[in-house]
Amino acid sequence: MADYIPGSDDRLSYWLDRYLAGATENATVLELGPADLTALGARITDFKARLATCGTTEAAARAATAEKKNSRRLVEQMVRTLSKRFTTLPGFTQALAELLGIVAPAAGGGGESGPPPDAKPELKGAPLLDGAAEIKFTKGDSDGVNLYSQLEGETDFSFLARDTHSPYVDNRPLRVAGKPERRKYMARYLKNDQEYGTDSDIITVTCSP
Repeated sequence: MADYIPGSDDRLSYWLDRYLAGATENATVLELGPADLTALGARITDFKARLATCGTTEAAARAATAEKKNSRRLVEQMVRTLSKRFTTLPGFTQALAELLGIVAPAAGGGGESGPPPDAKPELKGAPLLDGAAEIKFTKGDSDGVNLYSQLEGETDFSFLARDTHSPYVDNRPLRVAGKPERRKYMARYLKNDQEYGTDSDIITVTCSP
């Protein structure tokens, strides 16, 4: 199944400009308020900034790439949610879909085709000794997964690791020695170093000393 969101980061950057321009021009029909457009613009700006910093020194580039990947995941989430909402509106037309660039090209028709856009990993977690956690994931036809984690008190998921073979062992030390903590995990599939599909269901593991 083809997907309308480009796979490469550079193409996505140009595509997002088109998407934002089309959404802004047709904000009334798409029932988008100033807050919606501001949030979308901020998310796009963040992704472009992360992408621009990926070409720095090797150590900095690894960190910048992880941040960029997380930013891409967030902007894709926002775009897919908005686009799904648009299709339910009475004023939405095929012409608007083409203007926004949310018509998936047919496979073999010159556009990008690839893994199913709705594929998602399945996760299972279990606590290990010394505060560690084991995360098992389904791989399917993917190259692996990007894993994200959220600790108690945090408001968002952060990139944790890329893994090509299940299971992954999270051996980060407990933030407070001797005190159990709950960690949430989520993952996305990878193909050719690009994330695809949707977020996995979130699992929670209680890590103990």
